Amino acid sequence: GRDPTKTILSIAGTKELADDLPTLFIQASTAPQKYQYMVGPARQKLIDRADESIPYLMEMLNTELPREALALRDYILPKIGRRLTPQLIDTLRFGQPSRQGLTMYVLGEMKDSTAAIALGRKLIDPTNWRIRATAAEALLKMKADTARPYLIKELSDTEEIVRGSAARALVNIDDSTELETLILPQ
Repeated sequence: GRDPTKTILSIAGTKELADDLPTLFIQASTAPQKYQYMVGPARQKLIDRADESIPYLMEMLNTELPREALALRDYILPKIGRRLTPQLIDTLRFGQPSRQGLTMYVLGEMKDSTAAIALGRKLIDPTNWRIRATAAEALLKMKADTARPYLIKELSDTEEIVRGSAARALVNIDDSTELETLILPQ
């Protein structure tokens, strides 16, 4: 068969930005230093063509390649912004578990509080503390007023990381005197 590394390098090494989404995504997430001059323009082209690229980018949420996840998580999806929120919430509610962690991270980076209730529901997931911790971290990055009941419930979570993130997220939305009554023993 073909060597995927050589294919990636030959795609990344072309002198022009691609028009097709899979090739453009490879250019937007390439790692080799000598092709870095294309990464920014390729990412921007995916963002500029959001109407066309969103379905493809949503399919890439379960990538196992760190460079692709980084490009999605830290650059492309947060820059597309709020018009992506309904699809990310759907992925959170109905999508494969392998996609949910990255989805929660992106929602946190976008700081879109319209996702707070969906994240709050993940925060009380009894099956996986990692899901709860990721949801708490995402809520910590936004003004999550509507997730307040979920955050209060998680102050008594069995996992310290979940309790801590929930408490910090509550600090962002509550005044400190009210928060003291929730956290400090009576």
